[in-house]
Amino acid sequence: MRPLAHQRLIVALILDTSATLPRERDWPLRRRVAVFEAVGGSRKMLAVFTGGSHSMFTDRTSPGGDMLNAQVKTATRELTSAFLNRVLGGDDSGLRDWPQRHAAIVSRFSGTV
Repeated sequence: MRPLAHQRLIVALILDTSATLPRERDWPLRRRVAVFEAVGGSRKMLAVFTGGSHSMFTDRTSPGGDMLNAQVKTATRELTSAFLNRVLGGDDSGLRDWPQRHAAIVSRFSGTV
């Protein structure tokens, strides 16, 4: 029997909520990023959005507000599509300019796929 040769693809979207949610100080951004960096493999990607909270992916508008929540949802959809286009079709054009297009709401973007 041949061993399985499966390369993992790891993607993480992290929200930097420390400024908007005081309880997040117990699990600050640096610790979240450290967990991601500790995961093995070279094919991984990290996007850190500034502001908001995990509820921004629902229909709630606080604490990020209507505008930020909509921007993060749009950026997340674009990143997901670009990631899938790269992995499934080999087209990395969407990933190349994604960080610049969303620089106002992304505090960190790194990785290779």
